[in-house]
Formats: sequence, structure tokens, C-alpha cells
Amino acid sequence: MYIEPFDTKEFIRLKQLFDQELDEYRLENTRNRIYKPHITLCTNDNINQNTYDLAHNIFHSFIGEIKYIWVYNQNMELIKEYELK
Repeated sequence: MYIEPFDTKEFIRLKQLFDQELDEYRLENTRNRIYKPHITLCTNDNINQNTYDLAHNIFHSFIGEIKYIWVYNQNMELIKEYELK
């Protein structure tokens, strides 16, 4: 379950920059995957009724700002931290 923004143009542009700079770290099976900007709330492994209710009944839209992006490898080891200005 995830939250997806309405306006994705800047996210797509940012993803293209990351793809250029971090291509050597990308997993081969993810290179052709379609990118949808989102924030993950939970994975399929831990979804439950409370999470579903929160996302569908309690969550309200908001305006936010991204300050940091952390890039991890498949072993969840931090590769790089970016501070956005």
C-alpha cells in the first residue's frame, strides 16, 4: 500500500537523474520497470485491516517537502545520502 502524488513531473525528472548517476548500482531486473513515484506505507507481507483503514478512511492529503533521499542496495546497506535544497 502506498501514497502516490498527483503531480509526478519533478519526481520523474529526479528519477532520471538518479538513473544516470547510480546506474551501476541498479539491479538488472529493475532496469526496465515502470517508475511510479510513491511513498510505501507497508508491503504485502505486513498489510492488515488497520493499515487498510488508515490509508482509506483516516488519511488526508497534505503538502510536504522532501529534504533527504537515501539510496540502499538490495541488502539494505546505505549507498548514498542526498540532501535536497
